[in-house]
Amino acid sequence: MLENLKYFDESKKEYLITNGCGSYSSGAINGNLSRQYHGILVHAFNPPVDRVMVAHKVEEFFNEIPLFTRRQIVAGKSKFVEGYKNCVEYTNTPFPKWTYQIENNFIEKEILMPYGKGMTLLSYEALIGGGELNIHFFLNYRDMHDYSKSTDHDYLVRIYPGYAEITQKGVVSYLYSTFELEAVDESIERIESFECDIIYERKQENLVYEIEIQERGAQKSDSSCHSLTLKANISPKKRVYLLYSMEKIENFSEKYCEELREERLHREKGLMDVFSNNFSRDLAKAADQFIVQRASTQSHSIIAGYPWFSDWARDAMIAISGLCITTKRFDAAKSIFNTFIHYLDQGMFPNKFPDSEGEELEYNTVDAALWYFVAMKNYFDATQDREFLVTMLLPAAKEIITFYEKGTRYGIFMDSDGLIQGGSKETQLTWMDVRFKGWAVTPRYGKAVEINALWYNALSTMLEYKSYLSSDECQNYRRIQELIEMNFEATFYSKEHKMLYDYVADGIANEEVRPNQIFAVSLAHSPISEKVQKEVVEKVFEKLYTPMGLRSLGKESHNFSGKYYGSLYKRDSVYHQGTVWTWPLGAFIDAHYKVYGDKSQLELLLKGIKSHFYGEGVIHSIAEIYDGDAPYECRGCFAQAWSVAEVLRVVEKYHLNI
Repeated sequence: MLENLKYFDESKKEYLITNGCGSYSSGAINGNLSRQYHGILVHAFNPPVDRVMVAHKVEEFFNEIPLFTRRQIVAGKSKFVEGYKNCVEYTNTPFPKWTYQIENNFIEKEILMPYGKGMTLLSYEALIGGGELNIHFFLNYRDMHDYSKSTDHDYLVRIYPGYAEITQKGVVSYLYSTFELEAVDESIERIESFECDIIYERKQENLVYEIEIQERGAQKSDSSCHSLTLKANISPKKRVYLLYSMEKIENFSEKYCEELREERLHREKGLMDVFSNNFSRDLAKAADQFIVQRASTQSHSIIAGYPWFSDWARDAMIAISGLCITTKRFDAAKSIFNTFIHYLDQGMFPNKFPDSEGEELEYNTVDAALWYFVAMKNYFDATQDREFLVTMLLPAAKEIITFYEKGTRYGIFMDSDGLIQGGSKETQLTWMDVRFKGWAVTPRYGKAVEINALWYNALSTMLEYKSYLSSDECQNYRRIQELIEMNFEATFYSKEHKMLYDYVADGIANEEVRPNQIFAVSLAHSPISEKVQKEVVEKVFEKLYTPMGLRSLGKESHNFSGKYYGSLYKRDSVYHQGTVWTWPLGAFIDAHYKVYGDKSQLELLLKGIKSHFYGEGVIHSIAEIYDGDAPYECRGCFAQAWSVAEVLRVVEKYHLNI
């Protein structure tokens, strides 16, 4: 709950709600749209991708006083509407909710998305007092990555009793309301069914988005179109509703809206009641936002991050443990495994599913298939589901090992020393995967430290299931395991620096201090001695740990950058060059406890990310990345699956009281 009025003057505190199909609604909690990705409904036409802005925003007036916030550029100067000054409280429980005070009147606004439906439901109620509420409803039909010009708007509105039918660029949607609906152009008579043309004066042009300008180097402005006005007199104990829907509803009513709200409440209570720890309960609710239905496979998948990522195999294999296994959503976990096993090819998972239908799958990831073994072990440890292990999980695991040993795409193969190598100076196959116009920013080819830690862990995990393997398979896995035990430290350990090299390529060891070495300690099966494990944890803590996660590069490197902002080139240049990532924090917590065994220290190490969860970025979520320098401002995707998943996983694994 946030009550500081100054808070509402900031545009980087945001809400996010989702529907389990890739669609979402988001905005700044000060009532502004501070990103081009903010909108009332961004709809996934091919779940969970092909996301389009279909309903842009609402602007509310209570007794002619604005409740919303807006910034435009008019005649070269900023023009502000500062409705946030009337907001006295924001809370995210159970849904995003604002309380406004206008003189002696207190008005509550709430927004939610019904699960599994292409809808957004807003409601309003006077808690004390009452008066006239006018809502201006805006359309801006475009790809979520784009901007609109004033000439781009192409829509048709027909108003019927109780609802409006809206056609935008050939796509039909509906606006239902217990308000009175009015056409914007008052010269057009309201009849049972009518069409209204676009009126230029109804458009808002030169809308600017603070975050896009300040962080992402945007130089464009957007345009939005006021299509309908809704009017209602509101009073205590009488909630009024506005429902924007991609599907037609035959029996819309106040009761229908109340039922949608109760269904969502019941669902979220079930998700949260798995845990007693309040932080875990709220994390579980956040975790649900990333678990989605994939239309192409009729099964579940994991959205890597909002607002712009689709489902990525690496992210899914890392996040599934926290999102599904920790939360005891085992059926969803099985469905996600099935999704990715369906596309397993030559021992590799696709790096990501395309953002749009019809695009080719790309298999440019060396680590996604190796993280699969971590997910498989966590699933079986939690469920003892032998049937699924034997019929689905192990056959895929055997295929992965066979291809990694013998060789697969991108020159990935097992060398004579038992270690995996692959890639080239031009490829990006690990999670540090940025390429900008052919330039590989962090070319981690050859033998990468975490890839070989994962490879050792994969073989060791398979040997846990030796009763389901042939004797030849067991002998081969043990043979490779012994080779790695002989060669891992010899290849990666720096006695001088008391750390692990990040990768070895062309016979040269990369001495940059990076977080990838922590996985050689954190994984269930470690290829290094206890002495080296302790040295690695100490090095990572000293050089890379921050309250938000681990820096991707130590500050001593000449490549280090402590700020992530600017043009795409500038951002890509520093994405893994000092920028902080939260997801490796989970591995650091595992490694720290393995070395020191002190839960009280773990609680201290997580206090910073808990503060972020409740008070920065998307309230009740965790961002993708942060600046490498204090104060570690959140950047990138405002809500990231593996960030939420890994924090939830370790909080529950160690029963932390934070």
